[in-house]
Amino acid sequence: MAGKRTLSRELITSTALDVVARDGLAALSMRRLAQELDVWPMSVYRHFRDKEDLLDAVAAAGADEMAMPRGRGSRQKRVAALATEARAMLERQPADLRRRALASAGLVRLSDAAREALADGGLPPEEAAVAWHAVLAYVVGSIELDATTEAFEEGLERVLRGTITT
Repeated sequence: MAGKRTLSRELITSTALDVVARDGLAALSMRRLAQELDVWPMSVYRHFRDKEDLLDAVAAAGADEMAMPRGRGSRQKRVAALATEARAMLERQPADLRRRALASAGLVRLSDAAREALADGGLPPEEAAVAWHAVLAYVVGSIELDATTEAFEEGLERVLRGTITT
């Protein structure tokens, strides 16, 4: 494997996103990335300390694609739009990357906008931070609950069809 392309964090991250989208997070490894990029595995390590560092970058890239809702509507409308965008971004993330995405710069920017909207609506900064944290916890919880509910409903359907025996 003679690396013919100029590697960058952005190219590696983009390729990692492609692998995850195509084959799932479990298929992502430093060796697999090197194969996809037609480079030696150590070439990838020159840009990322380890797989954990790479996963942080993949989660952040997904969060950075998030659109920042604009508008100067009511506090409720602004926070609802930001929560909706956060949910859409987090739903696009593989479940194993959601926690990493919550700490990404993209979600921090969105959280800052939400706290600003809440403060503009009259909440003191500390209360605005607590209120947004509660909204974000609801968003994350609703995603997890939906995933669990879907899995439960699929399992129940199989049981009812008699495909699972006890």
